[in-house]
Amino acid sequence: MSNYLFVYGILRSGIKSSISDEIKALGTKYQNAKIYGYKLSIDINKRPIVYPSSNQMDFVVGELIECENFQKLLEIVGKFSGYSYKRIEVSITTEKIGIVSGFVYIPKNIEECFTCNYHDYLEYFNEKIIKMN
Repeated sequence: MSNYLFVYGILRSGIKSSISDEIKALGTKYQNAKIYGYKLSIDINKRPIVYPSSNQMDFVVGELIECENFQKLLEIVGKFSGYSYKRIEVSITTEKIGIVSGFVYIPKNIEECFTCNYHDYLEYFNEKIIKMN
């Protein structure tokens, strides 16, 4: 089983939250990453989601998390994600270690979401959310 998790939204290292503190306490290592063949969108609760695209050139920017206590990491993220998400295995592209197999959480139902035309949730967040406040 892979010990890598791709995160693309509020679980990224650049966003401060109680869950990110809990994840960092596990001794996690982060590095920039992308997943190809997926699109970034925003659900009706203004949370980022990714979903499969028919275009393999589409991509989502995020981070690869590596953690020795991977089962504990999945437990924490699973509780945070809730019943509306499922964990799937994907190919994750990084600059440091190349392409690895890992996991990402995607919604079980993508009917209620909005296209955001961004690849990176941090860019969307900084341009759309922060400027609105």
